[in-house]
Amino acid sequence: MIRIRNKSSAPAPSTLETAGLVATNILKDRYDNGERDFESRDFDSKIYGSAEVKNCLIALQNYKCCFCESKIGHIGYGDVEHYRPKAGWVQGNEKLNKPGYYWLAYE
Repeated sequence: MIRIRNKSSAPAPSTLETAGLVATNILKDRYDNGERDFESRDFDSKIYGSAEVKNCLIALQNYKCCFCESKIGHIGYGDVEHYRPKAGWVQGNEKLNKPGYYWLAYE
C-alpha cells in the first residue's frame, strides 16, 4: 500500500471544499435529526469521484493504485476508495453497524 506522505501540503480539490462540504453538512443534519441508516446511494460519487479528485489522488500516489501499486490507466481510470466505510461497518462476526464514517465521505 502506498503511503501518501505529502497529504498535508497538497491543497484539497475545490470540488470537495464546495460540493463536498455541502453534502457533508446535509449528512450531518440528517444524523442530528436521528437518521442512522445511511446507504451507499446517500453519498454522491460525482463529488468524491470527480475528475479533479481522481487527478489529485493519482498525482499524490505517483500514478499508482494505492493498494496494488499498478500504474493507473493500465487497467482503467481508477476508482476512489474510502479508507473508512461511509455507510456502515463490520468488525469480526458482528452484524452491520450503522452509520459508518459518513462525515469523512468527502475528505
